[in-house]
Amino acid sequence: MDYKELLEFNDYAMDLTIRMAHHTPLLKTIL
Repeated sequence: MDYKELLEFNDYAMDLTIRMAHHTPLLKTIL
């Protein structure tokens, strides 16, 4: 993976984490 792909994957992972957090009260408190 090159740097650009890594950044795109990181954005995707963050987005996923945030979406998950909206459905998980425990995660929401941590974040």
